[in-house]
Amino acid sequence: MYKHVNGVYTNDDMSVSKTVRLYPETLEVIEGYRGKNFTEKLRNLVKDFARQNQENVRQKEGEKGCGGMNRTRF
Repeated sequence: MYKHVNGVYTNDDMSVSKTVRLYPETLEVIEGYRGKNFTEKLRNLVKDFARQNQENVRQKEGEKGCGGMNRTRF
């Protein structure tokens, strides 16, 4: 994450390190997700959540646009 270059510590990969408190249930969900390490598991979980959320928003917008009927788009 940080490297020492010319007497200065740099953060070349733009990673951010934070300390957070997690409920045991939240930690259990993250640790059970796919990935090699905690960071990758959390990143995958957030990406999948965001993707699913976007799909839900699009689906709701589609329902509003067709008078409440659910139509298949081709």
